Amino acid sequence: MSKQTEPTPKGEAQGSKLAAGLAHMQKLIKARLKAQKGGKAVLTMLAFALGIAIVNHFFKGNYTPSMAALYAFANDGVISGRQSNSVKTRNGVERMFVVPRLVRSTFTTVARGFLSGYSAIWNNLTDSQRNSWSGESIVNRSNRLGRSFRLKGKALYVATNINIANALGSAISSFVPYTGVSFGSATAINGTITGTSLSALTVAFDPSPVPADTSYLIFMTGVMSPGTMRPKESAFKMIQTAVAADTTPVDVLAAFGTRYGLIASAGQKIYAYLKCVNVLTGESFSTGIVSVTL
Repeated sequence: MSKQTEPTPKGEAQGSKLAAGLAHMQKLIKARLKAQKGGKAVLTMLAFALGIAIVNHFFKGNYTPSMAALYAFANDGVISGRQSNSVKTRNGVERMFVVPRLVRSTFTTVARGFLSGYSAIWNNLTDSQRNSWSGESIVNRSNRLGRSFRLKGKALYVATNINIANALGSAISSFVPYTGVSFGSATAINGTITGTSLSALTVAFDPSPVPADTSYLIFMTGVMSPGTMRPKESAFKMIQTAVAADTTPVDVLAAFGTRYGLIASAGQKIYAYLKCVNVLTGESFSTGIVSVTL
């Protein structure tokens, strides 16, 4: 016999959703208030209070505003991300939501291993070590709406140690104050085709050799069509690491073949850039993109 339950009254269900939505909006507003000062903070708080008053007065018990509406109110009308069965981009484009295909490969396994491994190690750190990552940091990021935020705590710990691991350095348990990253940039890609495949591929960089306590992470696209002018960020994958004392150019043919394969034809393009990492602190920055027409 199936178990029957009493249906939740419509008014109560909507009230619960409304309360949850308002709580979420309040959390977003508080985060913005923390980053604002003076008049801007006052205006933000007044707008929040007015929004609550309007929602309660006109919609309570009759209509529950969607989380999209609450999110838009808290972010100056800008919406990005999944909303119900659709996905909205920050430039106004909307498409149907499709569950992403789970890609399983050696590379994705390593990436997931880094995330799960350092997430687990975080739980074994001492309170003092965790606190060093949770203080005010100088690491800035931008979310999908282009808004700046500070990376700290567990997110900073994991991101820093993944940088160091990719740079072939040793993991750190406590935050190390930044000392700067030695500048380096890719200057050229040189490739040779024999028949229908790449037979040589190198990336040149400057300065050379790679400075002490520094690694250059080499990011490259696969072979692309001649008409490609601006590859998406997602098209670049880390191919190889050049460590301190390595000299230019670095041979990436084997690593490129493992990642993308070597099939190519005349006129096609390959793009690359460097991510410079300080192996002692984990800080990094990326430099300009170079390309080659095969």
